Order: sequence, then C-alpha cells, then structure tokens
Amino acid sequence: MTIFQISILAVVALVLGRLPKGRQLALLSVSAFVIFWLQPAEPFVSLKFWLPVATLTITVLAWALTSAPETRSWKQNWPAIAILAGVVVLMDLNRYFNLTQVYMSTTPQLMLTLIVLVLITIATLLLTFWQKSQRVFQIAVLRGEYTKAEWGSQIRSYVLYPYQMVKDHRAEYETGNTHAVLDGDLDAFMEAYLRQNA
Repeated sequence: MTIFQISILAVVALVLGRLPKGRQLALLSVSAFVIFWLQPAEPFVSLKFWLPVATLTITVLAWALTSAPETRSWKQNWPAIAILAGVVVLMDLNRYFNLTQVYMSTTPQLMLTLIVLVLITIATLLLTFWQKSQRVFQIAVLRGEYTKAEWGSQIRSYVLYPYQMVKDHRAEYETGNTHAVLDGDLDAFMEAYLRQNA
C-alpha cells in the first residue's frame, strides 16, 4: 500500500462519513473496489482478478450462512448484490479502459465473470429457499397433525339443553358441570388428555 493509496482512501472515508443517505451501500461499493485495487503483484495474471472475486464470493456465502433468515430476502438485498456485480463487471471491463494505475488490464472474459456472478446469485437464492423450507418444516412439526375443521372432528362437545354435558372426544372424558367448564375450568380435561397420552 502506497502513500498515494492511503491518501485516496482517507479522502473517500471523509466523503463517505458526510453522506446523509446511502452510506452503507457506498461503503460496500468502495470496499469491493478496494479489494481489487490493493491486490499484490501476482505471478499469474488472472489471479489478480479471481482472488478478489473469490474473496467477495466467500464473504457473501458466509453472510448468507450466518445472518438471520429475515435479513436474507432478495427484496432487501438486491441493491447490495447489484453493487457487487457492478464492481466486478467494472473491474472486468477495465481491459477496455486500460487504467493500469488502478487495476491491470488483462482479465478473464466478461462472459465467464457474468456466469460466476449468476452462479453466486443462484447459490444464495437456493440457500435462502432451503432455509425457508426448513422453517416451514419446523413449524409443521410444532403444529402436529392437521385435521380439517368439519363435523365430527371437534375436540369437545357442549350440550346445554335438554341436559348439560361437556365431553372431550380425544380423552373420552365427560362432565355435567358445564358452567365451570364455560368459566374456564379445564383442568380435569387436561389431566385426562395427559393421562391418556402418558
């Protein structure tokens, strides 16, 4: 890292610190660009491009694996994905701009870069889909067996006239004290259900 690079990064940090809105996305784009810009000299020319791309890929996948499911939605993160893809494509297009003081001009073909970006996006979406399906499965396990709410599938029957009776069809327990049950006294029903399933 040279004094010139340090001074440029200091100026960029001051500018980003003054931004009222969009500071996070601007910081993301500058950080992705700096990953390409500060690469050391490599004996293999293509490594100077693929090492930063691999670094960004690992970073995105690590974020996708460790972040909360509600923060991984495509709707929330499309600006960040667009910025990362834009920086990678801009670095790849540098072979036409020939800004060798910023970045070397020999990089892989643009189509290969786009394929890699599409594969990263697909992998992230598949991971998100897999985690959503896992969540749906967990909810289904917690919910238990589902039965339709129709005639004959009720848990309890309440008869108030001509006689009074409350019957629990799961535990085959019944009582004639309907007023207590309607007032919330369900302890006997819970005990009968737990005894039956014990």
